[in-house]
Amino acid sequence: MHKIFTLYYLLSQRTRIREEPHVHQRDRELTADERVKMDKSALLNELERMNKLLNEKETQLKDTLEELESSKNKLETLGQELQDKKRQLQDKTIILEQQKTELAEKNKQLEEKESLLTDRETQLMERDQQLQEKDRLLEEKNTQIENMNRLLEEKTKHLQEQTDPESSAHEEMSGVSQDSAAPIRKRKSMEGIRPRLSEESP
Repeated sequence: MHKIFTLYYLLSQRTRIREEPHVHQRDRELTADERVKMDKSALLNELERMNKLLNEKETQLKDTLEELESSKNKLETLGQELQDKKRQLQDKTIILEQQKTELAEKNKQLEEKESLLTDRETQLMERDQQLQEKDRLLEEKNTQIENMNRLLEEKTKHLQEQTDPESSAHEEMSGVSQDSAAPIRKRKSMEGIRPRLSEESP
C-alpha cells in the first residue's frame, strides 16, 4: 500500500514538472534515457526514504504494541492480585464476623454466670442473716430458759422454806456434810480402804 502511494506520488511530481511552463533549457536538451534514469533515481531515493520511514513507523508500532502488551500483562497481574486481596479480605471479614459472634455468645454466657453468681451471693447473704437471726433468737431463748430455771429454783427454795423450814435447814446441813465428807471418801478409796457406812451418812 505504501509502495503504490509512493509511486503514484513520484509520477504525479514528474507530470507536474513536465507541465511547468518555466523549464530550463538544459532540461530540454536531456535525452529521454537520461530523463528516465533521473526519474528512476529520484523514485528509488524517494522509495528508499519512504521505506526507511515505514520501517521506523513499523518499529515504533512494534514497540508500542509490546508496551501495550506489557501494560496489559501488568494490568492482568494487578487485577489478579486485586482479586486475591479481595478474596483474602472477604475471608478475614467472615472470620471476624465469626469471632464477633463467638465473643457476643461468650459475653452473654458471662453475663448469665455473673447474674447467677449475684443471685447466689444474695441467697447466701439472706441465709446468713437468717442464721444470725436464729442464733440471736436461740440466745434469747436460752437466756429466758436460764432465767426461768433460776426463778423456778428460787421459788422452789422459797416454797420449801415456807412449808418445812427444818427440812430445808437439814438439807442445807446435809449438803455441807456431804461436801466435807467427799474428800475423805475419795482419799480412802484411793488408798484401797472401803469407807464405812457411818462415814457415808451425814
